[in-house]
Amino acid sequence: MSGLHRSELRQKIPLTLTTNDHLFKNGDLCGIWGNSMEINATQRGIHGAYWKGMRHFSTYFLDVAGKPVLPITPLSDGGNGPSPFLFSLILLGPTITSDFATTKGDSLFVDGPLLIRYKRFCLSNGFEDEVEIENHAPFDIQIPVSINVDADFRDIMDIRGIRSQWPEHKIERFQEEARNELLLTCLGEDGVRRSSLIRLWGSDFKTSSQGFESNLPIPAKGTATFQISSLFAEGKKNDRLALQRNAPEKFSNLERLDRKKDRVFRSKWPKIDSDQLPLSRWCSNALKDLRILLTPQTTGPYPYAGVPWFSTPFGRDALITGFFTLWAYPELSRSILAFLAKNQSKRFDPLRDAQPGKILHEYRYGEVANDPSIPFSCYYGSVDSTPLFIALAAEYLQRTGNRSFLLKIRPALHHAMEWIENFGINPESGFLVYSGDQEGGLIQKGWKDSGDSIFHADGRIAPHPIALSEVQGYLYMSYIGYATLLSDWGESKKAQSYIRKAITLKNNFNDLFWSPSIRMFALAIDGKGFPCEVRSSNAGHLLFTGIAKKSLARKTGRELLQPDMFSGYGIRTIGSNEIRYNPVSYHNGSVWPHDNALIIDGLKRYGLMAEAKQLADAYLSALERFPRERPPELYCGFSKDNTASGPLPYPTSCRIQAWSVTSFFMVIQVLRSMSLKP
Repeated sequence: MSGLHRSELRQKIPLTLTTNDHLFKNGDLCGIWGNSMEINATQRGIHGAYWKGMRHFSTYFLDVAGKPVLPITPLSDGGNGPSPFLFSLILLGPTITSDFATTKGDSLFVDGPLLIRYKRFCLSNGFEDEVEIENHAPFDIQIPVSINVDADFRDIMDIRGIRSQWPEHKIERFQEEARNELLLTCLGEDGVRRSSLIRLWGSDFKTSSQGFESNLPIPAKGTATFQISSLFAEGKKNDRLALQRNAPEKFSNLERLDRKKDRVFRSKWPKIDSDQLPLSRWCSNALKDLRILLTPQTTGPYPYAGVPWFSTPFGRDALITGFFTLWAYPELSRSILAFLAKNQSKRFDPLRDAQPGKILHEYRYGEVANDPSIPFSCYYGSVDSTPLFIALAAEYLQRTGNRSFLLKIRPALHHAMEWIENFGINPESGFLVYSGDQEGGLIQKGWKDSGDSIFHADGRIAPHPIALSEVQGYLYMSYIGYATLLSDWGESKKAQSYIRKAITLKNNFNDLFWSPSIRMFALAIDGKGFPCEVRSSNAGHLLFTGIAKKSLARKTGRELLQPDMFSGYGIRTIGSNEIRYNPVSYHNGSVWPHDNALIIDGLKRYGLMAEAKQLADAYLSALERFPRERPPELYCGFSKDNTASGPLPYPTSCRIQAWSVTSFFMVIQVLRSMSLKP
């Protein structure tokens, strides 16, 4: 395996999520399993239980009589009960025959299989499983039952093909028969020991080379129940993991504690309902998914970007999530700002695109993160996180008046503006620009960070450095926001200087980015000073930021609703007439819920009420047709006329994504502010 190149790795492990793949997450634990909650990476390479980025279970499934069990009730992403961490299934085992009878005699046959009730609670560092097997036969039976367990301790970044070679892992297995425990452990190439400990609570089981096994006795018309506890950990080279309890967790206690947490969380949000649409249910879905994504940090809960591929802190995604939820739940913006202030760059590091004052792009855990040749452990390669950090801080102040918190992060805000002015701004143009990394990082550093996402009308990739249109809008917001903060801190003279900077930027931007030929603002200006005259959704962000002059903003808003841009389910990332348009691409023709929510707010800002209502209706129409009414990271850009059953899923989209989940709250707030019923 170590000789495979990155492209070959991706061919070996397709990342497409199908309807037979289901997602889970709690804290730093996330992953993918199948319809029976089975994890079997030998058959489905992306499946696994990943804790802090590492696959602690590559195999974990139940066999009865040597055969896989079959589900007769459905699963869904993020729990199929009231808790987002509780999964419950009814499964079928083999048909009961006299072969399983404990007393041999006349041939007995039961018209029906074993019934298995399987519950799993996802903890933040392991699972609690409860299995109940029902015997409906009129005779006692003994049935072979096995729990298959294995771990390869692969990094999810390696599963995605980020490294060209995989390290060889030596997996050690220790069986503790007296305690019915199995320990799987591996010393990574980064010197970190990672371990998975599994204990089966039931005297009828014993450890085996595959996990656990039993010839399980079940009385006539009776049941047999057993519970499995698993725990994931990492530590120093010689650490030995131990389960510090002598009894399994009670499911009733787990459910009761989670219901309490859920009530407290939901009580902090306003009630959203409508006579015409199921807004209450959609709101409940969004809050459920947001709970899944919120992960405890020392600075407060932080929304991880998305499950499964981006289950880790991202800067831009969280900041946009903060804007979406600020009106309803400002506490979340506070913890986002606090986390990003704490992890602000304090040094120069070219590999990680870090300079003092810059705000985080992403933060990774695991073996790849500890690889000195890979930049993503603490990576700063986004051009927009820093101005968005300042802009959200100012909005938070205006929303809450919480001056004491802003004073705590005042040094971080000051350093962020210093980064913008000393490292981000092109002194000749006054625009905020970026150049692509040459050492394994990102080529494009806006929210559309695919390598081919910034191009000219003829399809040529734009040369760097790049000034993205929406980034100048965020820069404008940061100037205005910083002026607001300075005024609140008693520095009115300095505040006025940033108001002047904002006015100058606005004038220059409207003069240079407006493109009469495409009737909206250009996608970007390239390193040679030429505009990328491509019709794109980026232009819609400018309405959200307020940098666009009113007449040009209104022209842009109307153009965004033209058929080449508007699919009927939302605004595409680029127009369908553009040379690089592909409705099944990541950034060149797809539709992103967060993108559309920002545009809806921008349309309202410039008085385009009919257009805002039209786009909001399209957003809600798509939401109604998503599986379980939950917006994914993105979906394909095909016209609604050709996909009447609903938007076509994007193959590798995260199905639970923070800025998609919370885009709902922005859309609802816009409709409420316009005094329109959704």
